[in-house]
Amino acid sequence: MNKPDSKQVEKQLRAVARAMKYPRTPDVSRTVGVSLMRLHPNRTRLILRAAAITTVILLALALSVPKVRAQLAGFFQVGVIRIFPYQPPTATTFAEVPATATSAKVVSTPIPTVTAATPTADNTPLALRSLAGRTTLEDAQILTGFRIRLPTYPTDLGKPDYVFYQDQIKALVLAWRDPGNSKLVRLSLYEFLSTSIFVNKFEPVIVKETTVNGRHAIWAEGPYLVQVTNGNYESRSIVTGYSLIWEQAGVTYRLETDLPLEEAVKIAESLK
Repeated sequence: MNKPDSKQVEKQLRAVARAMKYPRTPDVSRTVGVSLMRLHPNRTRLILRAAAITTVILLALALSVPKVRAQLAGFFQVGVIRIFPYQPPTATTFAEVPATATSAKVVSTPIPTVTAATPTADNTPLALRSLAGRTTLEDAQILTGFRIRLPTYPTDLGKPDYVFYQDQIKALVLAWRDPGNSKLVRLSLYEFLSTSIFVNKFEPVIVKETTVNGRHAIWAEGPYLVQVTNGNYESRSIVTGYSLIWEQAGVTYRLETDLPLEEAVKIAESLK
């Protein structure tokens, strides 16, 4: 006996189904809803209201989880720093998006890149030679107009060896020289004072979520590309080490160090 072809059987069944007349499917949900409203109008309204409130609460709780927000938005964000899991377009830049926005928009108009002046001091570590705005801690205090907070851990850290104030993007950079090698940087602390700039990190090797003083923070491991822009200015650099990102009192902090995550959190929480 020959086995019937499955496609032919399916074709015949579909033809038979189209030829049959089915009674109209009643709107069961509407009918039940109307019946409930007639029997128990107040109770039904309370049930519907409770269901709506529950839905809103569940949605709010879901959006309060950073990973959920990141999946919806396409990036992690802490303060003005956004971390994207992909490389940026080569000939475009991200448009101005408020720091509280949940998505990024790409425009086709490139922004000219500004090359910072190179300090003339020969003993300046190579990692800092692309920074402009060399100043002192005392003058930076006047320029920024707010109390500059410094880490008190490790206890031998002391005051920063290098201070830079980036007026175009309202950012302060504090750096400590490696005591064992003056050509290397022990750690650097970036303080972004403005909410009108955007610091985009693209495709870090590792991204972890953590906390600093109970607030959400992000740990990123390089190498990855960093883009800093405010619409008129743009700079790009490659970060090869580790960075801890958090926000406190309206200031976005980025700590760059070769120390592990646990030590970086201790440094961040020691700011006074």
